[in-house]
Amino acid sequence: MENNPASQIFSSLIGYQLYGKDYNKDSESCQDLKVRLNEISQLKKLRDEPESFWLYLFRKTFTNVCATVEGKPSVAAVEEYAAKEEERLEEQCESLGDDGLRKCGQKIEEAIEKNTVRLAYPLP
Repeated sequence: MENNPASQIFSSLIGYQLYGKDYNKDSESCQDLKVRLNEISQLKKLRDEPESFWLYLFRKTFTNVCATVEGKPSVAAVEEYAAKEEERLEEQCESLGDDGLRKCGQKIEEAIEKNTVRLAYPLP
């Protein structure tokens, strides 16, 4: 939290939105969110867990049962995809025309400027 508070808070919020127990319920307490944002209490709780907790977690995570999947990229599929993408881009450029491409470029520039602007006030 001291080094990068925004990242820590956003990570907690995103984790809550994706995996939170009470995110989709009509609950005003949002207990799961409170737990996620209070990292110190979670770390203290983990510190006090017995050895059996950690052994169980280790055994559950690192089992002897595993599978290895080996994949080899297809050169033909990559070339086919690249050709289709090139064709799609050409069609899009033709359908947009010069004015459309210019407008899209302007929208992108505005979005980049908006998303990279520095705040005029420091975060608390």
